[in-house]
Amino acid sequence: MRMNVSNCSNEENEAILPNQETANLLWKIISPILLLLGTVGNLLSIVVLTRKAMRKSNMSKYLTCLAVADLAVLYVGLLPQWISVTFDVNIRDVHPVVCKIHPWLLYSSLHTSAWIQVSVTIERTVFVWRPLRYRILCTKRVATISVGIVISICLILNSHFLIFLEHTETDPGVYECDSVTTAEYDDFLSKVFHWIDLCVWCIVPVVVHLVCNILIIYRLRTHARTMARHNSTPGADGSRQSLVTSMTTMLLSLNLVYLLCTLPVSVFFVGERYWNISSPGAEAEARRELIKACVSLLMYLNNSTNFIICLVKGKRFREEARIIFSCQRPRRLPRQRGSTWISSISRSLRQRSLIDSSSSSSSDIIGLRYRRSSAHAAQINNISSSVNM
Repeated sequence: MRMNVSNCSNEENEAILPNQETANLLWKIISPILLLLGTVGNLLSIVVLTRKAMRKSNMSKYLTCLAVADLAVLYVGLLPQWISVTFDVNIRDVHPVVCKIHPWLLYSSLHTSAWIQVSVTIERTVFVWRPLRYRILCTKRVATISVGIVISICLILNSHFLIFLEHTETDPGVYECDSVTTAEYDDFLSKVFHWIDLCVWCIVPVVVHLVCNILIIYRLRTHARTMARHNSTPGADGSRQSLVTSMTTMLLSLNLVYLLCTLPVSVFFVGERYWNISSPGAEAEARRELIKACVSLLMYLNNSTNFIICLVKGKRFREEARIIFSCQRPRRLPRQRGSTWISSISRSLRQRSLIDSSSSSSSDIIGLRYRRSSAHAAQINNISSSVNM
């Protein structure tokens, strides 16, 4: 489990002390930095995203829940780990309730954070591919239901911790939280659950992110080429192509960062059981503790810096944050829907779609086509097919 801590005794061989001491030093120094950064950043996100001007957006609901989930990860996962290394106190061993609740909340918050990001990516994709139906498909009610489903599934998926973990007395007055109820559950944790965690928390979200972002990039590039054919202004073409290139780089970079932060720790816990068997001994154990510290802190770095997405991509978010810190009255900003960082191109796409359907009935908005005269219909169909390539 991610919260397992192996403290190195001072009586161990001097050859392994550097690795273990380095691991402990990383936990002691980097953990408070990540806690401070994540606390300030996520609380700022919650304050800004719950302001009246921001609450109208579906994205603000997703990102608020993401900030709460990230705070839960930091205070349920990273803080107890720092306490364990610094003060040699494992909170799971303190009380039977904590023994069960702690791993359940930790894994649930990690999975919730991952799948809220997936929900955000899916909504971006709908926004780009179906701009006219976005307000119908992605309502506040749908966002609330989506978040509720994600949280419920994550809590149920990890509920086995509540049933099978036990707080047992190993020595007089010494208690330990462990999976000692059945041998089958111990095998499930070591052989099966880490694979489930790898897929649910890392592999499947990364694949969904990648597929959705490829669809977004394809749509934006196709639309840019279509607009270039109908409006051959050199300056506009260069600006449009630059924006699409920047968007492509940002989307793929976000995928790469998430993969680099989540994959190493998942792979480590999947392979830890096999490495314990193939490389026994105190020296190998110390090396594994150092690797565990590095990959775990990388994982917590992702939860500490998710709020940067809002700062980098959200113009309205930056404006609201500036108003809070400068104590100014909010300026009236043009109303924006959906993801602000793709709105420039997507707004143009919506306008193109509205032009194509300007002579149709109001039923066109929900996807029905109005058949016009043969000559004009052919022209509209040609433009529509170009946009939807």
